[in-house]
Amino acid sequence: MNKQAFEVSTLNYESDRRIIEKIIADIEWGLHDKSELEIGEPSNYFGWKFFTVSLDIPFIVKMAEFYESFKQAKGWTHYEKFESWLNAKLAENGSKAQVKTVAPEEFKGLF
Repeated sequence: MNKQAFEVSTLNYESDRRIIEKIIADIEWGLHDKSELEIGEPSNYFGWKFFTVSLDIPFIVKMAEFYESFKQAKGWTHYEKFESWLNAKLAENGSKAQVKTVAPEEFKGLF
């Protein structure tokens, strides 16, 4: 599998989906590369919306090579760093959404 999934929890799916799409589009422009970004449909639980964001692993690795803010993000793996980096980018854009890495065995059936 050459994608990594992340779970996003939010109170405003439409707004946060657009923010994530813009963040990744800006990175694509900066890297002169296209990602395989996929954003899933939300599930609703007690007013919260949960959805998955998946991104191709080579794109995440390329981000790690070129972006200092990504290199300095918390975490040991590229996935942990991406999670931390995306949480920070969402906060910078006024979002209160939270991102967490989905373990590979948890998302085998998603794709």
